[in-house]
Formats: sequence, C-alpha cells, structure tokens
Amino acid sequence: MNRFLIIILLYTVISSCNRTTKTEENATETLEKESDKFSTMTPSPIWIYDYDQDVAIKNRSIPNDSLNPRDLINLLNAENGGNLKLDFVKLSVDTIYVKMDSSTYLTQEMGTTGANSFMAISTYTLTELNGIKFVNFDFKEGDHAIPGTYTRKYFENRKVPME
Repeated sequence: MNRFLIIILLYTVISSCNRTTKTEENATETLEKESDKFSTMTPSPIWIYDYDQDVAIKNRSIPNDSLNPRDLINLLNAENGGNLKLDFVKLSVDTIYVKMDSSTYLTQEMGTTGANSFMAISTYTLTELNGIKFVNFDFKEGDHAIPGTYTRKYFENRKVPME
C-alpha cells in the first residue's frame, strides 16, 4: 500500500513540474489569438455619432471576451481613414491611456464638432473594455480639442475634462 501511495505522489509531483505556467509570452499568444477572433468580425464601428442629436449611439455589440485595447484602437484608427491615429500606451486600474503623435487634423482641421465626435466615439468605444471608465488622451492641444482624461459622463454632461 505504501509503495502505491509513493508512486501516486511521485506521479503528481512530476506532472505538476511539467505544467507550463502562463508566462508573459503565453499571455501574448493568447491575446493575439483573441485579436484574430476579433479582427475576423465585420469592422463596422461599435459607436457612431449622431450630429443632429449631438450624442454617441451604440451601433453594435461585441462580446466582452473578444475585446482588447489594441483591437479597439485599430478599429477606431480604421474608421478615420488614416487622418487620426491613436496609439495604445497602457492600462492602469480603470483608465486606458492613448496618445496621438500627430494631432493637427484633430485639433485644427476637423472643427469643434468633428473633434468632439472623435473624442466621444473613442471614449465610448474604449470604455467598452471591462473595468475601464476613463480614457486619457495625450496629444498637443489645439483650437478644437484638448488632451486630458475623459469619461462617458463628460460627453453626456459636457463638463470640463478631468485633470
């Protein structure tokens, strides 16, 4: 009986040593697989802007398990025909950080309404991520848009962005 228990114990120890842990590399592979699942979906916007009512309107739903920051940013970038390019910086608790290296089109050429609609659509889309309530935009301030941290409530209430 003791020999049988020792064999079982050895088998358990050996098999647990051979298990792979989820390293950062494995996590990246998983993220890429999830990204492939998302990218095969129709690339229509999740949120659209109704200029008559001056509000963002949900255009379609996407399962939360298929959402990740880079894919949502790629979707937003594709919607804007290359004129506006957001880059993912990081996630921190309930905030996603994004930046725009070239913001002239947003801040000087789109007008206030165009810039507002881009910021609203971006904020609503990125806050679709589980646990994300804030979007921090980093870009050079201009006449029609200012960087800062935005929430959905900002666009509902038209308050000054949080600092």
